[in-house]
Amino acid sequence: MKANRRLLILGALLLVAAWLAIFGDKTPSATVAEPVARAAPAAPPVAANDTAPAGDAATTIEQPVPRSAVVAAPATAEESDLFAPEFVPKPPPPPPPPPQQAPPPPVLKLSFIGKQLADGKWTAFFERDGQVLVGREGTTLDEYRVDAIRDNEVVVTDQQNRVTHIIPTEGVQQ
Repeated sequence: MKANRRLLILGALLLVAAWLAIFGDKTPSATVAEPVARAAPAAPPVAANDTAPAGDAATTIEQPVPRSAVVAAPATAEESDLFAPEFVPKPPPPPPPPPQQAPPPPVLKLSFIGKQLADGKWTAFFERDGQVLVGREGTTLDEYRVDAIRDNEVVVTDQQNRVTHIIPTEGVQQ
């Protein structure tokens, strides 16, 4: 019930506002509104310890001091930069050079061809410059020594550079 009553009042006010908007007087007034004359503000209260100059009610104004007397002219362009940093740190020293790395091992000049099991011992076959080399454990092929022949790898040592190469043999037809 209250909601219906509130809606009726708001609807009536809407109708009154619409009637004023349509039929209200819209002509501007010809007169200009003048500002209202106001009384001068009262003087601020003077504290008991403030003393006014005797006999002189007017305040005297001092002459400004020229800027050149207060601030000395900058000697250089750096001094005239207002936003220059006060302290410029030295750049950090360059990083030390990286340590020398060992040279990469020499490339293996042998190509593994295959291996064969005969009389319980493995024999490995290699190719070098179009020539087939046959080696068993402990044999030397040019500058390479065959150290071990296993089921899944062959271990060969380069005797000149003392580098051991492990050649995987998985996936190679035997």
